[in-house]
Amino acid sequence: MDIISNVTANLDQLTLSSLSFTDAFTFLPPLAIFIGAILVYAVFVFNFYNFMSKKEIFKFEMTQAGSHLRKGFDVFSYILKHIVIFPVIVSFCFLVLVVFFSFLSKNQSVETILLIAMTLVATIRITSYFNEALSKELAKMIPIALLGVFLVDMGYFSLESSLATLAAVPTFVRTIVYYIGFVVGIEILLRCISLIPFGKKHNKS
Repeated sequence: MDIISNVTANLDQLTLSSLSFTDAFTFLPPLAIFIGAILVYAVFVFNFYNFMSKKEIFKFEMTQAGSHLRKGFDVFSYILKHIVIFPVIVSFCFLVLVVFFSFLSKNQSVETILLIAMTLVATIRITSYFNEALSKELAKMIPIALLGVFLVDMGYFSLESSLATLAAVPTFVRTIVYYIGFVVGIEILLRCISLIPFGKKHNKS
């Protein structure tokens, strides 16, 4: 009842003469900054998890009417993308998740954060071959959780601790290379399996 009484009393005192542009310019800039920051973050997260959870990152397009040499080039180009470009994509997704985890995890070691981040990357890529909806849910879980914690309790984060964690990441470069190689190997294996025409019957002429 006290809350209702206070709200009613404040509304009674609110008149057009009590409003001013000076007060508006005091209160509105922080609101605009928060809206802009959350909007940018939401757009980035949306594109990030949709891209990361997509099964067909590279489309296999073979020239049907081309020569055997042209078809061979198409196959080689497709394989090269998975060997050269895909590791870069994995590295990017991994580093983004490491940043997210470094802000969310207060007591985790750098080794544990790296392990969990790459485990999540691998799981997202594996599930994308079976159910992209599930893969998307996994990919957006941590970024959305980070935003939720930020909105509820901004004091939860320690910028100094997070930056210290990120600064220690390069010292584990050998571990990261092993992780990336393993995930790339899984991706190539799943890609090869997905190209096998299971259950297709060949019609005899």
